[in-house]
Amino acid sequence: MNEKKERFKLIKFLGAGGFAQTHLAEVLDPKLRKEWGKEVVIKIPHDREKEEILINELIMNASLHLNLQKARAKNVVPYLGYSKYDELFVMVMEYIEGKTLRDRIGSIGRQQRLVIEDALNITEQVCEGLVEIHKFHIFHRDIKPENILISKKESIVMIMDLGISRFLSSADLASTTTGTIYYMPKELLGKEGGSFYSDIYSLGVMMYEMLTGQLPFYGESIGEIIDNIRSNNPAPPMEINPDIDERLNRIILKAIRRNVNERYRTTEEMLKAIRAYRQGIDEDYEYICKCISEAHELFISDKLEEAENRLKELIRDHPRNPKSYLGLGEFYNRCQRYQDAVKLFKKGIKADPGFALFYRNMALSLYAGGSRQEAIDALKMAIELGLEQSLAKHAIKLLELWECK
Repeated sequence: MNEKKERFKLIKFLGAGGFAQTHLAEVLDPKLRKEWGKEVVIKIPHDREKEEILINELIMNASLHLNLQKARAKNVVPYLGYSKYDELFVMVMEYIEGKTLRDRIGSIGRQQRLVIEDALNITEQVCEGLVEIHKFHIFHRDIKPENILISKKESIVMIMDLGISRFLSSADLASTTTGTIYYMPKELLGKEGGSFYSDIYSLGVMMYEMLTGQLPFYGESIGEIIDNIRSNNPAPPMEINPDIDERLNRIILKAIRRNVNERYRTTEEMLKAIRAYRQGIDEDYEYICKCISEAHELFISDKLEEAENRLKELIRDHPRNPKSYLGLGEFYNRCQRYQDAVKLFKKGIKADPGFALFYRNMALSLYAGGSRQEAIDALKMAIELGLEQSLAKHAIKLLELWECK
């Protein structure tokens, strides 16, 4: 009786998920060895039922198979193809030596937060990988620290297990012992299903975890976790980690909004926001200017309540940006609500004591409201702190006029 000739020899067990066991394997078949190299990673389905799903979804779906092969990028572990081992069809991937992000941050309940720059570097690279796989219409569906590899060589961050979650139901994903449930958005927990915006949510949860050492939604049971994901709001990351500023806090929370329309629309958009933050580019400035301009148009159209609410929302969302306070303060001045304007400018001064425009605009409010000496003192402070050239000239003339009266 002839001994069965295998194409692979298992070398090392690497782990198991809801779909398959993962092994490092030596390629024995000469043809495959020439194509794939000496060592690969193979995913062996747990049973015949899982293999049937693999056959139906991957082997019978030529476009998925081709797209997985095309998705070759720096931040993606390459999918090589499929073959057979022990009379089962298996998925074959390139072997990259390294450790997972889970190894880096620690097990759930014992996570160690990363320094901000390290966490942002990892997030940016994962985002770059998602941009590439989404181009090929691949929705990962199971982004989590266990599926993020940090290569030993050059510390490149790579997404693993492309297509694997396609072979699992949402119930399978939710019940996996590796904690997938924590990274699943509301839409994947229901009948509506998910899409690329679901990967954005999962990346946002990972970002939250790396920067705080905690998960945004947790519980004692799967049911409790699901209820929290569906109904509760997470603690703002900046309340857990004081090193997180308001802008980074907003990036994280936007990625994990329950409403998909409030998240980043694409991974490209999220990647742009992260890169701008890391480079110190103030994208908020243009957005705030746009909102103030829209509020001004509402004021002209006599929609005063709507304009005021828009500007109040701006302060709520950007409490540390001085221009938010300027917008509402100037609105109150136009409405001749001088006391409200002064209160607003004083709040702005608390947020940014060195911002001369607060003192200049507050001086105008004080003078219009009849507080001449306070107005003079505020205007002197504005000039001392330094105004833009044309405003400085106007302020000096105004000061001379007020002091003469």
